[in-house]
Amino acid sequence: MRRMRQRRRSSDVSGAIFLIGLGLLFLTGWWWPGILILIGLTSLVNDIGRGRGWYGLQGAVWLVGLGVLFMTDLWWPGILILIGLSMIAGYFFRPQGSPWRQTDADEDEDEDEDEDEDEDEDEDEDEDEDFIATLEEVNRAGSEAMKAPPPVVKPPSHAQRHDDRLDKIKDEYA
Repeated sequence: MRRMRQRRRSSDVSGAIFLIGLGLLFLTGWWWPGILILIGLTSLVNDIGRGRGWYGLQGAVWLVGLGVLFMTDLWWPGILILIGLSMIAGYFFRPQGSPWRQTDADEDEDEDEDEDEDEDEDEDEDEDEDFIATLEEVNRAGSEAMKAPPPVVKPPSHAQRHDDRLDKIKDEYA
């Protein structure tokens, strides 16, 4: 329950920051690349509030960095700097449980997760079979509908269209 409240607050704060930033973009007319920087900062705040600061930091580094590169038009040296900043952020801020940094304790947890995944795979196979059966049923129904000839709609004749126009004109002036 506490975690849900924390996520809700995080979403509220990041939503407020996004609205403020959107207002500033309207005022300044600085849409591109301002929207990239705004999304990067908003995702950073949201992910920090949810306890996933690493992911928010990586997103912010890339989105804000791309925004700066668009502003300065320094693509070639800028992209190298951006990659380097991303690597440095990864070195200092990547969480211990991250797939790129594995410890012995993580390996023990992985073995337990593998057993749980086997059980989940059995459930997934049952769901897949149900889904496939439903798709086959929809396919059969669609094939039967395609066999029926399309309804024939006969356009009105020239005389009928002329009479309809005359009736309309009479109604307008009556």
